[in-house]
Amino acid sequence: MKDKDEIEYLPEGKYYNTTDMGLSALLLTYDFKLIAVDKTNPKRATFVFFESTELQEVISNYWTSTERKYFDNIRLLKNRLYSE
Repeated sequence: MKDKDEIEYLPEGKYYNTTDMGLSALLLTYDFKLIAVDKTNPKRATFVFFESTELQEVISNYWTSTERKYFDNIRLLKNRLYSE
């Protein structure tokens, strides 16, 4: 995995970037390679994967999937837990 200085040199168009932790976890579960984690923004990391047709299919299916609902519910529970 590359560090943040190496991220600047990645060629455009060959990579998919996301800040969604649930989606990133799902992509790792499906064995897509995590290329880098960009922590330039201290409030939000960006996960970088190789772009492919297969990756785009998994991403398209993710938005209406049970997996997304699962991650959303974890986030909801954490918010309730720490907001009290």
